[in-house]
Amino acid sequence: MKPRTNLRRTWLRPALTATLILFLGYIGFIFWWQDLQYSLPTPRPLELKQPPLGTKMALPAQIASVWARHPGTLLFLHFYNPYCPCSRFNLDHVRTLFERHSRDVTFLAIVQGSPSDSVLNKLAQRLAGMEMVVDRNRKLAETFGVYATPQAVILSTNAALRYRGNYNASRYCNDEKTEYARIALEELLAGGTPQANGGVEISYGCPLKKKAAGALSEAIEF
Repeated sequence: MKPRTNLRRTWLRPALTATLILFLGYIGFIFWWQDLQYSLPTPRPLELKQPPLGTKMALPAQIASVWARHPGTLLFLHFYNPYCPCSRFNLDHVRTLFERHSRDVTFLAIVQGSPSDSVLNKLAQRLAGMEMVVDRNRKLAETFGVYATPQAVILSTNAALRYRGNYNASRYCNDEKTEYARIALEELLAGGTPQANGGVEISYGCPLKKKAAGALSEAIEF
């Protein structure tokens, strides 16, 4: 019986080792797919057209009708994709901005795709009641030259485009020194002009044209 036992051990150990290597490789791949891909810039569409900063925007009716109810305020557009993990990570940061500045700024979430009423209700709760419009065909995003989420757009009181870009250099919006959207908003509220920054125009996150890899369904946990 001993020869059989030795033979069994001879093939069992390599098989277990190979299985472990495959398993660790799979975990590594999932980690890259879920996390590292969002650390890379979102590919810039070849057909992308972006209005330059300073452009006085002709606003789509969905946005203009909301802003008209709050005359004299800045307009802050939050581009959100319910399928995108990166969009989910910065919800608390966006809610903080809304709660801090909603008297002087009109905040509007531009929700991409065709989310269900359930998803919209959960999002409204997370954003403390911020108003929302659904951008089913990406036309609102295209108007402002936005091609990834999450992204912010800020307009001055005369509808001039003053900011378009990232919220933060960090995926989790936890680097206070690079809170680009917050810094730009506070500079505008103080009567200044947002300073140009190289990290602003390079978009990170999820492209608009497809579901983000890693989003299992529309019913994302908020």
